[in-house]
Amino acid sequence: MPSDISTVSIILSLIVGALFSYGAYWALAIRKALVSYLYRRQALWVGGVAMYFVAQSAFIALAIFYNMTGVYVNLLAAVFIAVGFAAIFVWIDSTVLVARRSDPLQRDTLHWSKLRYFIGITSTIGLFFNVLFNVIFTNSSTSYILLGSPPLLGFIGTILFVGAIALLVSARRSGDMTLRRHLRWFGLGAGLLWVAGQVGSPWARASGDSILVPIITYSLFAIAAYCLYRSAKSLVPLGRLSLADYVEAPTVAPSISAS
Repeated sequence: MPSDISTVSIILSLIVGALFSYGAYWALAIRKALVSYLYRRQALWVGGVAMYFVAQSAFIALAIFYNMTGVYVNLLAAVFIAVGFAAIFVWIDSTVLVARRSDPLQRDTLHWSKLRYFIGITSTIGLFFNVLFNVIFTNSSTSYILLGSPPLLGFIGTILFVGAIALLVSARRSGDMTLRRHLRWFGLGAGLLWVAGQVGSPWARASGDSILVPIITYSLFAIAAYCLYRSAKSLVPLGRLSLADYVEAPTVAPSISAS
């Protein structure tokens, strides 16, 4: 039988996965109602990344429940890290570049046009050595800590942290009110994902079997899921329309144009 902390981690991981599933459903349903290609693309990104976190949550729950360890589990964890970094980096990068075009003064937030190359190159090198030391050259059967905190987020922390700052600053500068709301929620979500990843792992190592660790860190993860859901919802003026209106009548679209 799983321990108490394992049971709590499994339950919380499944709850977070369900929240991301709901967010993905909303994002993809809303996308059908959008006219602007820019907004449709952003909604698709939200749905795609949300589904990635659904898959990650399911993997974590299964790994903890069956107490799976060994090189193949570590390899699969490394794949999740690599895919997650690639998807989130491209999503944040493309969004910041779009936000710059919506800024009346065309300001280069955080010198992103140059910073993006530095983050991409250094993070790719870091991920390569991460795979080497945690999968190929490791003698441990538990290189990746899957118990007690939202795992794998800490390994893509750089793009989440810097990206969150760039998105929030871009939100203040954008002249597109719809995009501004989207950027604000997106930035908050990315920032909370970074906090959950960075805070969770040290606590998991230092606090032993404390149930508070998964409760606190997965709560942050859940709030991040809500922020991503709101980032998709902010792409359209929903008003009194319900989700059923968007699913059943996708041809009725609000009049939205990109700035």
